[in-house]
Amino acid sequence: MDSMNLQELLDDLAPEDREVVLKHFLLSLQGKATGEPIIIRKTLKLSTLSSEEEMKKQLSSTFNIPLEKFEGFNFLEGVKTIDANFKKVEELIALYKEYLTAINAKADKFEELYDIGRFLISLNTPFYLITPQQPLPYPDFITTNGDNKLGIEHTRLLNVSSQRLMKNIKHILETAEQIVRNINSKLTEIVSISFNYDTEVVNNKSLSTSTLSKTEKNMIAQLLASFILSYVEKSDTPIPSFIKKVSISIDSVHPISINLIENFIGKTDIEALLLERLKSKEQKHQHYSIVESFDELWLIIIVNGVSSASSFIIDSLSLKSRIASNFDKIYLFDSFSNDTTLIYSSPMTNGQLNPSPYLSSDL
Repeated sequence: MDSMNLQELLDDLAPEDREVVLKHFLLSLQGKATGEPIIIRKTLKLSTLSSEEEMKKQLSSTFNIPLEKFEGFNFLEGVKTIDANFKKVEELIALYKEYLTAINAKADKFEELYDIGRFLISLNTPFYLITPQQPLPYPDFITTNGDNKLGIEHTRLLNVSSQRLMKNIKHILETAEQIVRNINSKLTEIVSISFNYDTEVVNNKSLSTSTLSKTEKNMIAQLLASFILSYVEKSDTPIPSFIKKVSISIDSVHPISINLIENFIGKTDIEALLLERLKSKEQKHQHYSIVESFDELWLIIIVNGVSSASSFIIDSLSLKSRIASNFDKIYLFDSFSNDTTLIYSSPMTNGQLNPSPYLSSDL
């Protein structure tokens, strides 16, 4: 990798990931590389109404990838698969979704519901979600496959520093989106944005500044909304310095959406973070059977392959023989790819669960 390509790569990454790439590059120059490659993931929201050729062109222009690199990719078949899975999930969670709407549940509860819906569909076994009469203190969900009643506890595996940055970006994008919709409700574009995270935007602060106030985030959202309103009308509108790239898909039947183009590293340092999350859940395990009894109690740990805050490469995991738990099963589930990995299944002793759980970090 030459210095120019390295600089271009670093410019595209969030500050945290730049350190990883630089360290890897320097070790390579010194002949001390570990041999483990760095996997860089790129995300862009596309309209499913676009033609396959339009999708390829948008990806090519956004990520500077030659069109011929996409030969052999069947985009439309992938869209059909995603759409079919989405319909199955919607059918499974429909009643529970109505319940959450009725009690004015927060957005994260709907996100958890979709996570569990995707997970259950990925198992290719008929499941039915039991809708509670009131919010469950423990566990998060109850389901049945007809024979057994299962309690499911939901949690996420998150990179804390990336999560902080992405939380700020999410607030800015959602606020800008609402501003644009309020001004022009007829717009239906899918707008994708990448940022120069270190460029000053307001009050001598950049997007990567950890001390951005809510007022400052709203000021940035207003700047972003004003730019997008101009840009969708006139594509030669000057791009503000804090914005790196803009991509627009016009084939959409929904109100305008503003989304983040991300370039980030697929994290392989999953073990310590996973064990920490497991230990936290084990300490609360005694509460999960207070409300009801279950045939089995599962822990589902969600990763999301299309977000820098939770982009972990679970193929690198080698913990199956090192975990024991009070949970009957522990799964890792990638909510984007629908890849499910069973990382623990309870051993049985004379028909009873092993009464002495431990985590490998405690050994």
